[in-house]
Amino acid sequence: MKTIVSVLGFLALAAAAAAQPPTLLWSFQGNGGIECITSVPDIDGDGGPDVVFEGYGNGPSGVNHVFAIRGRSAGTGQVLWSARPIGGASSGGGEGDNCLRLGPDLNADGFPDLLLATAWGGRTAYSLSGRTGSTLWSFDTYVRTPPAPPESGWVYAMDNLGTDVTGDGVPEIVFCCGSFNDYCYCVDGSNGALVWAYDGQDAFLDVRSSQDINNDGIRDVVACLGDDAVPEQVVALSGANGARLWSCPIGNALWNLTFIDDITGDGIREIVPSTWRTTLYCINGANGAVPWSVATPAQQRVAALDDVNGDGVKDVAVGFNTTSACRVFSGLDGAMLWNQTTSDWTWAVDRIADCTDDGVNDVVVGDFDGKVYLLDGVTGSVVWNWTNPTGDKIMTIRGVADLSGNGAPDVVAGTQLLLSTPTGGDVYALEGREGSTAVPDPAGSIPDVTLAQAFPNPFRDRTTLRLVTERSGHLEVLLCGPDGRVVRLLASRFAEAGEPLALSWDGRADGGAELPAGVYFVRATLEGTDLAHRRVVLVR
Repeated sequence: MKTIVSVLGFLALAAAAAAQPPTLLWSFQGNGGIECITSVPDIDGDGGPDVVFEGYGNGPSGVNHVFAIRGRSAGTGQVLWSARPIGGASSGGGEGDNCLRLGPDLNADGFPDLLLATAWGGRTAYSLSGRTGSTLWSFDTYVRTPPAPPESGWVYAMDNLGTDVTGDGVPEIVFCCGSFNDYCYCVDGSNGALVWAYDGQDAFLDVRSSQDINNDGIRDVVACLGDDAVPEQVVALSGANGARLWSCPIGNALWNLTFIDDITGDGIREIVPSTWRTTLYCINGANGAVPWSVATPAQQRVAALDDVNGDGVKDVAVGFNTTSACRVFSGLDGAMLWNQTTSDWTWAVDRIADCTDDGVNDVVVGDFDGKVYLLDGVTGSVVWNWTNPTGDKIMTIRGVADLSGNGAPDVVAGTQLLLSTPTGGDVYALEGREGSTAVPDPAGSIPDVTLAQAFPNPFRDRTTLRLVTERSGHLEVLLCGPDGRVVRLLASRFAEAGEPLALSWDGRADGGAELPAGVYFVRATLEGTDLAHRRVVLVR
């Protein structure tokens, strides 16, 4: 009975923590709607990462719309630099959650630079210095060719090709356009000069660098093509010359794409796009075939996760266009692993590193009701949720490295600016770990027992726990179910100080009965004192 009460008390403590909203680390109001966010390495030398966002949508013209904010700000975000890159008809900003990405170091200053795709009256692809925000080069579709004569187009997305095609020691950059100019371009990473262009004859909404698909030694490109002039499809293009390698018809609007592991054995990672068609597709990265597809509501955004169900393959989180939910699907076969309802539609979703101390990444989601959610990556349960003060829609969200200095990952989210709103959208930085269901680790403050994470975790057949006692004594290691009852005694023995121990668990109870899938808790005691806990996830 004492053991049950002890573990139940521990579980109650974790549950109480889950009810606490996260700490707001800082906020910053932009000049327009917050379109896209990316984290960057330490700009100002304070030892922590920083944050850059594009905030142009529905905002006033003629003002700066790209901002770098000190990650370790407090209260109001501290501006490290801001920029209004000049180009196009009116130097307009970006549109959508693919318009800003961290690129390679293009100017040899030892710091990665930024890739900014602009729409509206900008219609220009930019490389910006990550340190200062200054423009390194631009490709203005109002004046550059092809097509000939020039025809401007909204630039929706950019990416680092990752291969130096021109031989100047700098990797090239790819970007894609829509709205009149319907080309996908590859340009020289050092100066923006044209390398090749592919005419899609309809809008491209996302483009990503892929592995070398055609074995020519150069990374290739995959892109979301099609709006209304050609059938919507995912296409693969040669990174060397833009030749089409394959296409996969989808049949409805495509918004972004992500990569999962190779599940077909050809050595090329598979692709999962988000589409308004009520089917989620996995596409073979080598040839465009469809290894699996599953019925699901129209999707707005997909994000690759680590393996959350223990089958060895990356899984996929999905946010929806007109459905109030976030779901995670198996990368191996498309099976739905979990479904978590939200207050409104979920256009913003991302992976975040482990906040719940189970060794598995988690998921962050933003919805149209203005709420931010941290969801357990294994179960989908709500770790915490937070509503922004204005209640504006969350349009972009990122799980980022530790901003606050507590060693745990954090969350950055941005809101829409409505035309009726006189001020800009807001960026919010939230403490990811605080208020989570992370299992308290007394070993951090009472060093008598150091209990490492189980590996693998989640697991199907067997997992191993490693621990060390810092003083000699009688050690017990117990496995407890969600109700706090002991289901397995893993060890009961005298342990010498400093003696490393490895304990294996096969997912069975004392007596050999196979236990159901779920969350279990490891509890270590030394001389009867409860000293360390870990969470283990069993999948079937």
